[in-house]
Amino acid sequence: MEVHLVHQNTDGDYAVVGLLFQKGETNKLMDQLPSFRAKRGEDPYSNPIDYNDLIVDRDNYFLYNGSLTTPPCTEGVRWFVLKQPVIASPEQIQHYHDLLGFDNNRPIQPRNVRIILD
Repeated sequence: MEVHLVHQNTDGDYAVVGLLFQKGETNKLMDQLPSFRAKRGEDPYSNPIDYNDLIVDRDNYFLYNGSLTTPPCTEGVRWFVLKQPVIASPEQIQHYHDLLGFDNNRPIQPRNVRIILD
């Protein structure tokens, strides 16, 4: 699974932080996300969480200029894809797939002249 945290500044410039997920142990932070709380019959918006906790100690990333992954696929987006994956259980990852009801990944795009910085 991959999650994109999309940011836009007042000038209209985009930056996206890409979080890659890997199957493993249950992620306690993810269990506090609204959709998991609602699934358990809890108030989904009680006790807000800090999403920044998902990226703590993940300061190694790939950097490249690309585009948004959904229409209109705006170009000139600065991408930061974190190298260290977030660990989540297979059930947690499946939960998000079930919420969507389908695979929503964009096909891999050609690299063209993009330079990826490591």
